[in-house]
Amino acid sequence: MQSVCFIKLKCYVKRLFDLGALKGYLICYILYLMIPAYIVAVDINSGEEILFEKGNVSKAVRASISMPGIFNPVNLNGRWLVDGGLLNPVPVDVLIQKGADIVIAVCIEQKSDQKAQQKVRRPSIIGVLSKTANIIYSHATSDFAQKADIVLYPEVNSYAWDDFHKGNELMRIGMETCRQNIDEIKRLIKTGVGGQGLGVRDHKR
Repeated sequence: MQSVCFIKLKCYVKRLFDLGALKGYLICYILYLMIPAYIVAVDINSGEEILFEKGNVSKAVRASISMPGIFNPVNLNGRWLVDGGLLNPVPVDVLIQKGADIVIAVCIEQKSDQKAQQKVRRPSIIGVLSKTANIIYSHATSDFAQKADIVLYPEVNSYAWDDFHKGNELMRIGMETCRQNIDEIKRLIKTGVGGQGLGVRDHKR
């Protein structure tokens, strides 16, 4: 059963992220974006962090979200690229290097499982890969995020990594988290004085 589920997932992901399909619909270039964007990926062979500052947005994003073991790596300019979160899960340092006066980071932490002591079913192959990535990223994320002036923690722990169809819900949660911290954000913008690791959290936590 696990093998069948894995094959179905691979087929789904191939349809969802096939670069050939994206070319006809998402031709947009990073340099043309209204807000400057920097997208991070990792060269899986050299372990080098790759920063996209120009080029096709969809290809850069596709490379940046290629979680090892779940999504195939992307070959761009002779490099095999995977999820930038392996080295830099919250790339605050990139924005600081690029001259950002104030940095607002969004950090997704996994809460401890309150049902951990209860008997649960054996996790699937994909479930193990997903939870492994979550554990690694959540431990690394806090250290990277502390360089930001404000760190927002949206409540998304009840969502799975593959809840692509719940994008609107996740965006609403993100916007609500911003509204809850809007006074502090406005203060920083008005004064231009960053807190360097102020770590404001969603008040529901």
